[in-house]
Formats: sequence, structure tokens, C-alpha cells
Amino acid sequence: MEDLVDLSPTAQADFWVALRWARDHHDLRYYGLASRHGDCAYTGATIRHVHVHLVQGDVDNPEHQRVRVSLSSHPRELALRGLDPDQFNPGRP
Repeated sequence: MEDLVDLSPTAQADFWVALRWARDHHDLRYYGLASRHGDCAYTGATIRHVHVHLVQGDVDNPEHQRVRVSLSSHPRELALRGLDPDQFNPGRP
């Protein structure tokens, strides 16, 4: 499974419960979600899996830098790094 929308209804519900817990437990006043789905050659991933980040910047820090997330790449970039996204996907021929 590598896409949130393909998870079972129970797993999807668990995701939202976990997100609510994290928000409430850490008293998050604002946050972002970063998620990537699909072919690793285009998402920048090296292992096919559901991948979500809950992100909150430290805006109270005077040296705060914006949070940046890379969610895509080009197959050529992976090849230059010597990575083969298919090596981690046993279900793919």
C-alpha cells in the first residue's frame, strides 16, 4: 500500500484518529501535512509505502526558517544517486 486513499476504511479512520491525537497531545495551533503517493521515480521516495509528515515550524524562534518539503523528483535524479525504486517493491515484475 502506498496511497492514503487505498488504505482500508479502518486504517484511514486510524490515520485521522492519530492526527487528532498528535494535534491535541502536542497542542498544535497550526500545522501542515506533507504526503507523497505513487511511483518512487517521481515522488523522490526510495521505498514504496504510505508516507505522511505532520509539520509545524517553530515560528516563535527568531531565526525561524520556513519549512520546505520536496515531494517530487525525476527518474534521472534517482539513477544519478544509484537508486532503483523498483528494488523495494516485491509485487512489481
